[in-house]
Amino acid sequence: MPDTGHFSPILSVFALFYLIYPSPLWMFAIQSLFVAGIGTLIFAFAKTQLENKEVKLVLFLLLTNVTFRYMGFHDFHQDITITLLLSAALYLLFTKNKVLIPAILMLCGFLAKEVAGIAIASFGLFVFLFRKEKLIGAILFIAGIAGTAYLVGEVMPKISGNYLFSGYYSHFGSNIYEQITNMAFHPLRTLSFLFSPANLLYVILLFGPLALLPLFSPSVLTIGLLPLLENLLSNYRFQKDITVQYSCVLLPVLFFSLILAIKSLKQKGRWETIYRRSKPVIIFFAILSVLAFFILNLRMYIPTKRVFSAHKIMHLIPDQAKVSASKYLIVHLSYRDNIYLFPQINDAEYVIYEDGNFKNQGFVLVTQENGIYLWQRAK
Repeated sequence: MPDTGHFSPILSVFALFYLIYPSPLWMFAIQSLFVAGIGTLIFAFAKTQLENKEVKLVLFLLLTNVTFRYMGFHDFHQDITITLLLSAALYLLFTKNKVLIPAILMLCGFLAKEVAGIAIASFGLFVFLFRKEKLIGAILFIAGIAGTAYLVGEVMPKISGNYLFSGYYSHFGSNIYEQITNMAFHPLRTLSFLFSPANLLYVILLFGPLALLPLFSPSVLTIGLLPLLENLLSNYRFQKDITVQYSCVLLPVLFFSLILAIKSLKQKGRWETIYRRSKPVIIFFAILSVLAFFILNLRMYIPTKRVFSAHKIMHLIPDQAKVSASKYLIVHLSYRDNIYLFPQINDAEYVIYEDGNFKNQGFVLVTQENGIYLWQRAK
């Protein structure tokens, strides 16, 4: 299994494509297919439940959703694999009215990431509370919590030594067993940590673009309860950021809830009134999302003199050379077979960096232009 700092056996399957041709484009292709699959499942479910006008609204909200857009912007994370499995499980659960296959799909999440059990347990909680298959729900809940606790507490330390991500919950204990126990048996302390300005803003940014409409389907929102708490109780600020992978798994829960909420409101004859009141909120967040796309995303693709200089210097590096590059330049070199993230230089033959203060007696400066520096290991 590739060492990614996570328990991800499925990466070994993805790695088989590299036997055909070693290229990171395989992961980009897999990521694109998974994101497209998530969107397709949400759209397909909307078509089974709603009329054409409301389907178009759901599609509009999905395409302007910041979390969905960023799934294709950042590097591939196994949270997207879990999100695809959850989307498929929800689609089958609500269209076929069967629990067993969705349950199996959710359990497959353990092949993607050690913390998949949080989503599995939350799915099980929904089944236990709102479906007749109580036993399956209870099994999923217990398996989810116990599985994640075992993988994080026992397996991951053996794979990668100190499990970095446990530190995100260090305010609840030194290991996952203490953390779960303290969260469960000290509810007032847990609640006090939940109600912070950062958490409040995060929840608003999740529900605001959908005009709070998923709240009209509260039972389905149970499926996202534990993943949401996982983010809210963390001390890592990026878990409260709708643009990164931690929010991905909440997306299908929000949209399946939205679709079922619209269906319910239409059946009760309340949809037109509520939609009329919600429209200004939807338009506001949609405009905000579009502006963010132009201001924050497109700027990454604006060519500057520095970018041209960086690519000019990169062409000086031999194709098979081992390179150490800074985090801003490594994305331009990710197609290479031998690449390190600076300051890791290991056996690198070249170092490319945006700072001239790199001092290493084993390297000599080759060239520099517009603040981009290239060093070569001395022979």
